[in-house]
Amino acid sequence: MSKKAKSVQTYKNKIKKALEDSNMYSPLLDFAIEDLAQVSHLKEQAFNDARDFSFHKQDGLNRNNKNPSVIVEVSREGAVRYKANPAYGVYLDFVRESQKVLDGLLMTAKSANLIQGDEFDELRERLEEAANG
Repeated sequence: MSKKAKSVQTYKNKIKKALEDSNMYSPLLDFAIEDLAQVSHLKEQAFNDARDFSFHKQDGLNRNNKNPSVIVEVSREGAVRYKANPAYGVYLDFVRESQKVLDGLLMTAKSANLIQGDEFDELRERLEEAANG
């Protein structure tokens, strides 16, 4: 049985709290927070699906391996082909998307180092001014 992914709302609450705790939250970030929450939910679901993937019983080559990273396909003619588990590709796509949104929220090591000290305080003040009208 596949583990259920956390809800989008749970992710939104955690991301917003992390930004508030860092004194970086602004209502202007709500759309990015929503995007990150949705991608995080989908990423977790894709990971759970990849982890819990099981193959059709007729595919006797994979029966003993519940979580294969490589799958075996057998054509009608009997030709055997090895392929990467397609569920992992979906998961990695979501990982890349979440990294883009995290970077936009200045929540990665790389982006956090771009703005420091007075520059950060000035940016935060501008965001607060824009949010308050």
